[in-house]
Amino acid sequence: MTSDAERSVTPRAERLVRALDLASIVAETDAQGRITYANDRFCEISGYSREELIGSDHRILKSGVHDGRFYEDLYRTIRGGDVWRGEICNRAKDGRLYWVATVIAPFRDETDEIAGYTAIRTEITPQKHAESEARRSEAVSAVMLRGLSAGLVLQDRTGRILMANAGAMAILGLTEAEITGRSSVDPRWRAVREDGSDFPGDEYPAMLALRTGAAQHDVVMGVHLPTGDLRWILVSSEPVFEDAGDPPALALTSFTDITSQKMAEKALADNSGLLQAILDNFPGGVALVDRDLVVRKWNRSYREVLDLPESLFAGPAPSLETLLRYNAGRGEYGPGDPDEQVGVRLALARRFEPHCFERTRPGGQVLETRGMPLPDGGFVTTVVDSTDRRRSETALRASEARFRSIFDLSPVGLALVDLASGRILMQSRALADMLKLTPAAFEGMTLADLLPAGTEFPAQPTGGDGFGPVELDLKRGDGQPVPAIASGRVVQEADGRSSLILVLQDISARRSYEQRLWQLANHDALTGLPNRVQFQMRLHDAIDRGNRTGRSVAVAMFDLDAFKEINDSLGHDAGDELLKTVARRVMPLIRSTDTLARLGGDEFGAIFPDLEDARDIIRPLDAIVEAMKEPARLGAELRRFTTSIGVAVYPSDSKSPAELMKNADLALYRAKAAGRNRYDFFRAEMRVEIDRRTRLRTDLERALDTGALRLVYQPIVAGRSGEVVGLEALLRWNHEEFGLLTPGQFIEGFSDPAISGALGRMVMRLAIGQARRWRAEGIHFGRIAFNVTAADFRTDTLVEDLSSALAEAGVPATDLAIEIKEQLLLGRGVDRIGPALARLHALGVEIAFDDFGTGFASLMHLKQFPIDRIKIDGSFVDRIEQAPEDQAIVIGLVDLAHRLGIETTAERVSTRWQRDFLEGIGCDQIQGYLVSPPLEPEDVPAFLDGQSGIDAVDTFGRIAI
Repeated sequence: MTSDAERSVTPRAERLVRALDLASIVAETDAQGRITYANDRFCEISGYSREELIGSDHRILKSGVHDGRFYEDLYRTIRGGDVWRGEICNRAKDGRLYWVATVIAPFRDETDEIAGYTAIRTEITPQKHAESEARRSEAVSAVMLRGLSAGLVLQDRTGRILMANAGAMAILGLTEAEITGRSSVDPRWRAVREDGSDFPGDEYPAMLALRTGAAQHDVVMGVHLPTGDLRWILVSSEPVFEDAGDPPALALTSFTDITSQKMAEKALADNSGLLQAILDNFPGGVALVDRDLVVRKWNRSYREVLDLPESLFAGPAPSLETLLRYNAGRGEYGPGDPDEQVGVRLALARRFEPHCFERTRPGGQVLETRGMPLPDGGFVTTVVDSTDRRRSETALRASEARFRSIFDLSPVGLALVDLASGRILMQSRALADMLKLTPAAFEGMTLADLLPAGTEFPAQPTGGDGFGPVELDLKRGDGQPVPAIASGRVVQEADGRSSLILVLQDISARRSYEQRLWQLANHDALTGLPNRVQFQMRLHDAIDRGNRTGRSVAVAMFDLDAFKEINDSLGHDAGDELLKTVARRVMPLIRSTDTLARLGGDEFGAIFPDLEDARDIIRPLDAIVEAMKEPARLGAELRRFTTSIGVAVYPSDSKSPAELMKNADLALYRAKAAGRNRYDFFRAEMRVEIDRRTRLRTDLERALDTGALRLVYQPIVAGRSGEVVGLEALLRWNHEEFGLLTPGQFIEGFSDPAISGALGRMVMRLAIGQARRWRAEGIHFGRIAFNVTAADFRTDTLVEDLSSALAEAGVPATDLAIEIKEQLLLGRGVDRIGPALARLHALGVEIAFDDFGTGFASLMHLKQFPIDRIKIDGSFVDRIEQAPEDQAIVIGLVDLAHRLGIETTAERVSTRWQRDFLEGIGCDQIQGYLVSPPLEPEDVPAFLDGQSGIDAVDTFGRIAI
């Protein structure tokens, strides 16, 4: 038997359900997903007629925005008998995408089986578009990273608050002075957990992040405001590290106000019954008003959104007039007569007509009210707080304006590109200036139009986060190329489209700077002639060509017979002027296909390729010797000078470029010995010195077995502090006849791959063994550096051999550094050497580029290989006191290295002036006799302790050598 209460509730429930059906987007499907009911709002937003919808599969609305896992979660929830809540993007009949906040609840038949599903939706498309625009703006400015209303707090390692943004102050109800300078665990502040228990201060997310170094995400906290109210916040805290391996120095904490969400969750949990569940799940306030204008049913949100006191609803059902008079009495409707304001609103309500309007409360809250009449009189009214939506729309407009301002004011070129078509949607003023185009010229342009004809964008993305940086050439409006660095980030729009924010930076100045550095590194700054690097490269090319054509190549080496005397008597400026005079006099005497180079000091070299007969060079040699006899004006004086020349010819004297140069040098020495002011051709009897070197090479093989070879160690110190950062292991040979020899005196032995490889393995074992002994004695020596050659990489086992030796000795790879020279990277085995260097670098071995600045390919290899440190060749350091061009080269090399994140070491530092100059330009380390000569292993500990017995020269605070 049905009770009076049940009979009373049933009509109200029916009226309310019908009213909600009129005010919201409502649909039902059977258990198989076929649409069985669609209300007018559903038809209106989807664009389908009711006849088209009824009987259709619900997937007719599928947009393609969500992936399969999204739908799997939805179906698993409702098929299990639970209510699903979430946001869905649907596609209307005309292809338009729209977003709806959705509640889907299953209903059952008389057998308690699920018979179908009821869905109540509210459109949220404007909010989603606002979110999309926020994401796009986020890609351009990090200021938008956490949104407009989120709280941000920065704390030091003690938990003291250093900074709080306006969002934090608004959420916590505190001023900046009340927040900053205090610890987040200040006892005056109290927080609780979700279960109501106290939240200990040392477990706050920021304190945990600082203590553990681990990020804390999505922690719910209840914070007591100064007013006594409890505000719920969702907190995430990220640790910030200054140095790898150190504890966090800072914690960046973000939080959002979720009080409304928590209140909605509590309201949902406290209410029961189908009707109340529908009311409480409605995203806003809802009330049922009968024909007598009495409010018969309402949800909690209705009272909260309207900010009405609970006392108005405590007794009998309140009348609409009661609520209106309360609002009028507190000024909700603005200035005016309250009776008149209430009367006007009651008259409108009695019409029982559909209505929709917005009202802004005195505090700025925006309320949207909708009303739908009921068939038997009365109406259902819904009230939604649309403040956030209005704020989002305002923020969207402001964000778009900021986005355009950032584009226009950016100092680098920016473009917004549609990924699908490549069409340029927006560009910055800087990009237009860079390309010398007017804004109108960009109309209809695509990404491809920015590039020169026949080229393609090197890394045009099709998805993901973005790309770059990459270097490319852009096309200016006048057709000229512009070198640029390009990078981009992909952002997803609300309608599913992808856009690319493209950043283009003009690097013309940098390219010009790199070209100037290349010129400095490959040409003599004083005379403008090619330097030794260029000379050697051109000699290689000339011999290769001679090998193909069968023609001869002559190499002439010459220097000035009285250069030292002129330098000593007239000064270096006069010497420099004489060198330039030599270059000017010789250049007209040789062919355009010949090469004249300054090899260093007063040493010049000339290459005469493509000779039918070697005697063809006698005429230019005679002309050069004669031209040098003419006095040169050096300042106020005229000085006479002469030259001596040595000549070697390919292929009769040698087929090797290096041997040709050596033979020409031998001929030069013979010319000087014969009286100077002449030239001489290489002859076999000049090879006495070569024979000596050959004997040394033979003896070297025996020395490998007899222990006559050993290592000495030259300290490397930090440029500013003087602290020892490492030692270079240098090979010495105590020859039974010729005495103590350096590698330069038996360098011929290194040309034999077998000997060179054996020497390399021996040096490696000796260095690692010495490191093990010093470690055992507790001596801190930094790194031991030793040279490696192509022979060390020839067997492809260098990495394994070194790793095995380190493991056997118990020495870490970080105790070692290897030094490589340019020749190592120019040979045919570079395809093996590159990966081996990468593996050594990964182990922790430092990679140093020795004699940097004298090699042709040095700049390229700085980018191609894992170089940690460059060693500036001593030939540049020797003359930095006297030669401005050498100063410029050293400054340029240090600057280039630092821009690439590479340290620098200057070799052969011998004077305090050199040390002070290098320190002044930021050179990281120095090495040379000013610091210390090479030391025997047993003398190193005393040096490291500052107790060396060597004659002291106080060069650094704690090191006297």
